[in-house]
Amino acid sequence: MSEWDVLSFSEKMQWQGGIGHTIKQILPRLAQSRKVVNFDPPIEWRRAIRCPAKLTKVGHNLWHFEWGRLFPLIRRPHTAAAALRFLRGILVRYLCIRLGIGDHIYLVWNPCQAPVVLGLPPRFTVYYAYDLFEQWHYDREEWKKETIINEERLARISEVGIGVTEVIAETLRQRGCRRTHVVPNGVEYFKFAHCGQCREPEDIAAIPRPRLGYVGGLSEYTSFRTLYEVATRRPDWHLLLVGPTRGMTSEQREELNRLMNLPNVYMLGLKPYEVIENYMHGLDVGLAAFEMDRGGAFGGSSLKVYEYLAAGLPVVASPIPGVASLVDTVRIASSPEEWVYQIEQALEDNTPDLRRQRQELAKHHSWDERARYVVSIIETAYQEWRQSR
Repeated sequence: MSEWDVLSFSEKMQWQGGIGHTIKQILPRLAQSRKVVNFDPPIEWRRAIRCPAKLTKVGHNLWHFEWGRLFPLIRRPHTAAAALRFLRGILVRYLCIRLGIGDHIYLVWNPCQAPVVLGLPPRFTVYYAYDLFEQWHYDREEWKKETIINEERLARISEVGIGVTEVIAETLRQRGCRRTHVVPNGVEYFKFAHCGQCREPEDIAAIPRPRLGYVGGLSEYTSFRTLYEVATRRPDWHLLLVGPTRGMTSEQREELNRLMNLPNVYMLGLKPYEVIENYMHGLDVGLAAFEMDRGGAFGGSSLKVYEYLAAGLPVVASPIPGVASLVDTVRIASSPEEWVYQIEQALEDNTPDLRRQRQELAKHHSWDERARYVVSIIETAYQEWRQSR
C-alpha cells in the first residue's frame, strides 16, 4: 500500500458529542494508518471577526482546523478573494510541514468547500457525497443553484466520487465525475450489538409494550403522516420519538404537533449519542418512515436502519434506496395499511434466531468494513493516477 496522508474538507464539524455520522466515523479510521487534517469551511467575515484561527488535535493522527478571522469567506471583491486563496494555500503548506504530512490527497465532503479546494494546488481528489446536498436548500432556490454548481465543479476535478446510495453516485456521474462508487453508511456494530445488556432508561420504563421507535432527527424528511396513521389505527401500540426537531416547514410542524397530541405517542427529544443504545434496548420495532416525495429521502442512506439491525430489532422502513439491498431482512411499507401489516408481522416474528440473523447482517455493514473499502477504492485509483503522470 502506498503512503498518502489526507487533507479533508467537510461541513462545520463538532467532534465532541452529537451523532456519529459518516465523516466522524471514516476520518478516525483513516487516521489509524495515516495523518489526517480536517478543515472547516471558511465562515462569513462578520462572524469570523469573533473567531480566532485554531488547530486542534481531536484524535490519533487526526487534527481539525478552523480558519477563523485569518481567512474569512469573502465573495467580493474578486481581488480580495484571490489574495485570500493565495494566502490560504501558503497556510495549508505550512500546516503540512508543521504536522509532518507528506504526500497527500484531498478528501472533500461538502460542495461548500469547492471554492477552497479549487484555490489550492491541484492534487488527487476524492469527493465523498453522503447526501443530495441541494435538497438541504429546497426552499432557497439561489442556494440550491450554488450548491449544484459547486458540486459540478468538484465532480469534474475529482478522480473518485463516492456516494452513499446509487442515486447519489448516479448524480455524481451526471455531473462529470470520472469514476464513482457506492459506499453505504455503516454502523458502530459493537456499540449497538450489546444493547440487550443495557439498562432501560427511566423515562420509558413506564411506557407499555409493544413499543415502536423512531430514533433520529425529526426533520422535513420524516413522514409524520405515516406515523400518525400507525398510531391512530393501532392505539394499543406505543410510539416513541427519540431525536431533535429541525428544518421543518410550518405545515410539517402542524403534522408533528397533531402526532404528539395522541395519547400513545411519546416525544422524548434529543438524547446523547453515547446513550442512544439504551433506548434501542427499550424498543420492540424500529421504524424508518420517510416522505418519499422529497429528494433527500430518495437519496439518503439511513444510519438508524443499520443501528436497529445491530441492536437485533425488526425494522419497518419506507422504500428508500438505502434499504434496497436489505429487503430480505428489513420490511418495506408504503401505504398506511402496509405499515400496520408489516409492524404486526415484525412483532410476531421477533424470535431470538431472527435477532441474531439481523445482528450478523449488521456486522458486515460496520464502519470498520466501510473504511477498509474506502481505502481500497482510493488506493487503486491513486496508484493508477500516479502511474499516468
